[in-house]
Amino acid sequence: MVGYVMRARQKVFGVGFGKTGTCTLAVCLKRFGLTYAGFTQRFISRVKKGKVEDVIKAVEGVDSVANFPWNLLYRELDIAYPSSKFILTTRRNPEAWLKSVRIQEERRSSRGTGVHRAGMVAIFGVEEVLGNEQLLIDVYLKHNQGVMEYFEGRTTEELAAHEATLLPACWETGSGWSDLSSFLDLPCPTGRFPHIHWDESCGLPKST
Repeated sequence: MVGYVMRARQKVFGVGFGKTGTCTLAVCLKRFGLTYAGFTQRFISRVKKGKVEDVIKAVEGVDSVANFPWNLLYRELDIAYPSSKFILTTRRNPEAWLKSVRIQEERRSSRGTGVHRAGMVAIFGVEEVLGNEQLLIDVYLKHNQGVMEYFEGRTTEELAAHEATLLPACWETGSGWSDLSSFLDLPCPTGRFPHIHWDESCGLPKST
């Protein structure tokens, strides 16, 4: 749906952690015709220091965002952009999520990516996955629970999809075009639902 324009100040926010299908979500939002911004390195230090005003303001220029730091700011974004939509992507279980995080760390560590470590510290308070597996899972689950509790009474599990504020989604267990279309109240795109994995070698998403 090319050229779609969101209503004034209404946005779509992906508030799931990385490695929960946020790349897939990004491709989907673009297929709906929404402009999109993802992981933003320059905001890492600001979020760590609690200086989020500029981070919130940066959303003005796009229709949708996902991944860090936006996933940590769902409360502030809900207040700043009333009537917006939030999508909580999760994995089928915490172990599947941790496995993806571990693989990502191994690939990035081999190239000495400092940005990855800065993001790890900002979110989890540690630099490495190894030896901190249970901590990461605890933070991941606490985040998901916090999102669900904050939006209690406003989710697609409690309201008609188009009236809800939060859509919990797991691509591995069947969430797809119809869920997103009903939730966003937009025409359903045609074609196969994309399942995207990030190609670390070139920095481009590739479909599977």
